[in-house]
Amino acid sequence: MRLSFLLLATLLLLTFSLQSESENTNEIKQLHDQQCSGCHINITDGDGAVIYTRSTRMANSIEQLESLVKHFADGSDAQWNQAQIKQVTNYLNQTYYGFIEKK
Repeated sequence: MRLSFLLLATLLLLTFSLQSESENTNEIKQLHDQQCSGCHINITDGDGAVIYTRSTRMANSIEQLESLVKHFADGSDAQWNQAQIKQVTNYLNQTYYGFIEKK
C-alpha cells in the first residue's frame, strides 16, 4: 500500500513537472514569436525559422547565440530582462541549434 502511494505520488509530481515545463516552453516561444518572428518573416519572405536553419549561421556557440539574442532584443526595443534573454536563448538552442552548454 505504501509503495503504491509513493509510486502514485512520484508519477503525479513527474506529470506536473513535465506539464509545467511544457507551459513554460510555450510562454517562451510566444515571447520569441511576438518579438522576433515578424522581422524574420520579412527578411526571409515567409518562413522566419529559416534564420535558424540556414547553413551560414551567425552563432556557433551558446555564448554567441545569447549575445545575438541580447543584441537583437536590444535593437528591437524588446525590453527583455536577463532571465528572458537566457530563456529565449535556451529555447532557440533546444529547438534549432543543439549547442552543448558549458557548466
